[in-house]
Amino acid sequence: MCCRFGWNSRCAKIFVRLEIEFSNRIKLGLDLQGGTHLILQVQVQEAVSQETDQVLDNITKQLRDKTIRYDELRKLNDTQILVHNLAPEQAGTARNLISDQFPDWDISPAPGEPSGYLLTMKASHIADIAQRTMDQAQETIRRRIDALGLTEPLVAPYGQGENEIIVELPAKVIPTAPRA
Repeated sequence: MCCRFGWNSRCAKIFVRLEIEFSNRIKLGLDLQGGTHLILQVQVQEAVSQETDQVLDNITKQLRDKTIRYDELRKLNDTQILVHNLAPEQAGTARNLISDQFPDWDISPAPGEPSGYLLTMKASHIADIAQRTMDQAQETIRRRIDALGLTEPLVAPYGQGENEIIVELPAKVIPTAPRA
């Protein structure tokens, strides 16, 4: 409007001042300032599987230490372990040992096996592992981004998925860490 009336130099000064004021007071979103937007998927099921592997090793050691005989002890899937052909006279001792030492696991007779037992990880323990894994992943990502000295990064759980993290990094990098 100023330019229509011939105030070109005055208009230019006004626009420069407005630009400075807005740039100092208004934070542009990631979509306007440029930057990176990532959605990372955390391998929660892998953590559950690793927990099962550790429990399998511990049960094997415990049963051997107590000289409890069995033919096979194997992982069926990420949340189940099969004890095959457990000595019948030692079944009660084995069940008590597993129940006492591994409270996050349910023990039940294995279907179709007269002297076999199925150990199943409790749903509450699976949820706990998933939450710990997500928290640890977020903390690791946040710590690594903070080490870069980025301003206003976003690291947070994302969407409906229980295993996704959103990471938003601004385009302008202002290093805060001293350089050697």
